[in-house]
Parts: sequence; C-alpha cells; structure tokens
Amino acid sequence: MDGVKLTGLWKHKTKDGQTYLSGALSNITQLVILPNAYKRSEKDPDYMVYLNEAKKKGETSAQSQNDDL
Repeated sequence: MDGVKLTGLWKHKTKDGQTYLSGALSNITQLVILPNAYKRSEKDPDYMVYLNEAKKKGETSAQSQNDDL
C-alpha cells in the first residue's frame, strides 16, 4: 500500500457500549474515530475523526477537564 503510516489504532468501548478507535499521533496529540451518531442519509459519513490533546500518563479524565477551566 502506498502512503504514510500515521499511527496504530486500538478498539475501546464507551460506558454506553459504543465501540471507538484511538491512537497517539505524537506525544501531544491523539486521534479518535467514532461512529457518526448523527448520520441521517447514505451521503453522511459513517465515522467522524477527532484530533485531541493527549492525556499525560496517570492523568484521569476529571483532571484533564479541570485543566481546561
């Protein structure tokens, strides 16, 4: 396959049981791919891709949310 490999992705499940994929692009960025919950027609994308700030080792979601305040 021609192209540049960006990252590997791992499968995870949300608390609701929804499957999503995520992987680190660098030490500071993370790629997250979720099914499109707002898909209304066949022309809408099946998945949405998000670029997030990577969590620091040992950091919980609550800690990262507090840092954003």
